[in-house]
Amino acid sequence: MVFKVKVSDPKILLVDFHGTVAPSMEALSEVFADEIIKAHPQASRVALIKHYMKTRGIPIEEQARLALNLVDGREHSREEGLSLGHSIWTKFVTLKIKPFKEIPQELGRLRKAGWKLFLSTDNPQWVADRLVDTVGLRNSFDGVLGSDVEASHAEHKVVRHVRQLAERFGIKHEDYGKHFVYFGDSTGEMENAKKIGIIGVGRTTTYPARKMRKAGAKRIVPGTGLRAKLHLRVYLRK
Repeated sequence: MVFKVKVSDPKILLVDFHGTVAPSMEALSEVFADEIIKAHPQASRVALIKHYMKTRGIPIEEQARLALNLVDGREHSREEGLSLGHSIWTKFVTLKIKPFKEIPQELGRLRKAGWKLFLSTDNPQWVADRLVDTVGLRNSFDGVLGSDVEASHAEHKVVRHVRQLAERFGIKHEDYGKHFVYFGDSTGEMENAKKIGIIGVGRTTTYPARKMRKAGAKRIVPGTGLRAKLHLRVYLRK
């Protein structure tokens, strides 16, 4: 079913999870190192965590494949990366993750103001669904957009998810900028938001404001919390 959107209809906000909804990257880096060391006891935990942080922003399955190369100097297949990624996610989703303290209230404010909210992540769909339930935000979103990690995606998640929602709501490509905003913490998200002509709101959890702006962020949200007296809705205004 296609939902026709009028110019006066609500805006649509896509929200990244790791580093944007929740400060989860440190815990994820530890699980990442743990799972690789299980199979390769000689691996350096420090080097693996450093690798994870350096390559953050790309799917963890690819990060894992590259980490295996770092450990033994050999090329590893995509299937090996998928298998290791599955092990990492299986362990990670058992952890207790809490959202940034202001996120539940701010998402509620946006919904009351008429925004459509969608979680947007490169995580496998089953992981995305588990995480949104773990942080207690299932009812804060109109939908959860994950990834089919076994499929070969040429498009960045920002491009892919905006296109999927545009098709769902009947929004033309030339009107993307009127309806979509992306809220994330990586330079790749900001670059791709700019590429398709939508506003990118960058949270400085992972990269400093200077890099996020250079990548295309139109607004900057402090990584450790929203500034006093400013609600998230303020950052979404044109």
